[in-house]
Amino acid sequence: MVLPFGVHTQQEEGDVVPGSAESAPHNPHIWKKLGITTLAAFVMFGIVYAVVATNLINFDQIPFLTDLGSRKTH
Repeated sequence: MVLPFGVHTQQEEGDVVPGSAESAPHNPHIWKKLGITTLAAFVMFGIVYAVVATNLINFDQIPFLTDLGSRKTH
């Protein structure tokens, strides 16, 4: 979902590399998108972890996860 945002094709930029498709990205900014995606995942994980660790929501309150809260380890 992140990769196509802000990408211009080589044809749009007027700089087509010989042997490549005109629709190939001119400068996809992969490292920037990787950093943004990683940061977003880190924030979302942190929120979920904090909610579960502080017992604001436990597994017994989530209908499709009720088995996880009552599971005993042997």
